[in-house]
Amino acid sequence: MKKHFAIMAVALLFIFFIVGCTNEKNLDGEDISGQKTMEELPEEYTVQMAIAAGDYVDVHGRISNEEKMTDFIHKVSNKEQASIRKVQVTVEGDPIITDFLYNGTKFFVTQDTRRDKFGRQSITTREFKNLITFDREVRWYFITDLNEITEDLYESGFEGEVLKYEAIEKEED
Repeated sequence: MKKHFAIMAVALLFIFFIVGCTNEKNLDGEDISGQKTMEELPEEYTVQMAIAAGDYVDVHGRISNEEKMTDFIHKVSNKEQASIRKVQVTVEGDPIITDFLYNGTKFFVTQDTRRDKFGRQSITTREFKNLITFDREVRWYFITDLNEITEDLYESGFEGEVLKYEAIEKEED
């Protein structure tokens, strides 16, 4: 009896651990990211911590965990649920943390600028509907509400751009 109870207790603890370690939800309200929430991250979230956590990290063009972004793009292209955390380091060395969640139909983007000394010092969440590709010398990916990216928009930049990701190499269609 005690052995049976101990096995049940361990099993329940394992289930609670798995459920408690996630924070982003799919269409059915189930958690899918496996990441700490932004509120749970330490105040001093260093580049080394982000890399160790498996975040896609961009330090002035030096990328770590690039395969995470490639996997995210692939899943979105196949209309699979996906999430990724991007840590972009500012010129001053401050991290801006952005979580991207794709639930199979739309994107939810949460950005945390509280660690950026010159930023808005806030957490904001926005919803977008499209992942757009734009081919130049390489393929670029944008999360936006626009239906297409024109050459003029690409050159001048545009409001609403959230993810601007340069693929390692241009994929062949």
